[in-house]
Parts: sequence; structure tokens; C-alpha cells
Amino acid sequence: GETAAVEESRRVRPKWLVPLVAGLCALALVVAGGIGWKIWSDRRLAEAKAACATASDAARGAMNDWNTLVNGDAADLLEVKADQVKDAKTVDALKQAMGAKTPTGSASCTAGDRTDVENAATAIRKAAGTYDANRKALAKAVKAVEASRLDKTVADASKLLDDTKGKVSDDKTRQALDKAIKTRDEQAIAKAVKAVNDS
Repeated sequence: GETAAVEESRRVRPKWLVPLVAGLCALALVVAGGIGWKIWSDRRLAEAKAACATASDAARGAMNDWNTLVNGDAADLLEVKADQVKDAKTVDALKQAMGAKTPTGSASCTAGDRTDVENAATAIRKAAGTYDANRKALAKAVKAVEASRLDKTVADASKLLDDTKGKVSDDKTRQALDKAIKTRDEQAIAKAVKAVNDS
């Protein structure tokens, strides 16, 4: 009875059915694996593009900060002559810092595969670092020129204060100059120097 039924069920299935089912299962696994790989790969590319866009925003900010300084305070101080500062080297250092090389070219965060986008992000981060380093060096040079100009202003005002002792009609002008020198207020010194000279 039972053995005959088992043998009968084996005879009913064709021999090609088992390999066909196994082949279909293998194909389904390959297709599912391919779809999974594509989804994972697309996600990695999207993450790389997002990181590259963030780097690009940072680089744009660093470039804008550099340009603002170059065209603002640094440009204003280019008018300062060597004889207007206590240390003439600060003027030369300012000019050198303004002439710093800035990054050229651009990298795309959208073109190519994930490796291309990651390479672009690396290049963009490097450019941002260069702009930031240049800005810091220029800001330091700007401060050095401003400080040196103030030192020269204070030194000249101190000499004027000494030279005018007992030689002005209103000694209050000298007292105002002395106070301005002690506070190192450049505008107050200029005003007091004029008042002493007029007196």
C-alpha cells in the first residue's frame, strides 16, 4: 500500500521539474541581489553627493570670507605707506598675504559615479582649506599693519607732546593729547594733535 503510493507520486513528477524549480529560485535570488545592490549603490551615491554639496557650501563661504577681507579692510590698508607705520615690514607682509594663490577650477558634485563625487568633495574641501588659511594669514597681516600704524601714531603724538611742553597757549590741548595717547585711540589722537598744533 504505502510504498506503492510513494512510488506512484515519484513517477507522476517529471524529472525536469526539480531542476526547473531550483533554477527559478536561483534566478530569483540573482534578481533580488541585483535590485538590492542597485538600491545600496544608489543610496551610497546620494550620500556622497550630499556630503559633496555640504563641502561645496563650506568652500563657497570660505571664498566669500576671503573676498570680503581682500576687498574690504585689506584693500583699505594698501594705501598705508611704509613711513606711516612703525614697522615697514608689516606693509610688505600685507601685500604678500593679499597676493596669496587662490584655488582655481571647479569640481562637480553631480557628475560621474560615487568615486568621482567623493574625489570632487575632497578637492572642494582642499580648496576651502586654502581659502581659510589665506584668510587667516591676511587677517593677521591686516591686524599687524593696523597695530604698527597705531604704534607710529602714538610715537609721533608722544614726541609732539614732549616738544610742545610750555609752548602752547592752551595746555588743555596737551592734556587731551596725553589722555588720547594713553588710551591709544587713533581718532582722539588725531583730533588732539590738531588742537595742539593749532594752539
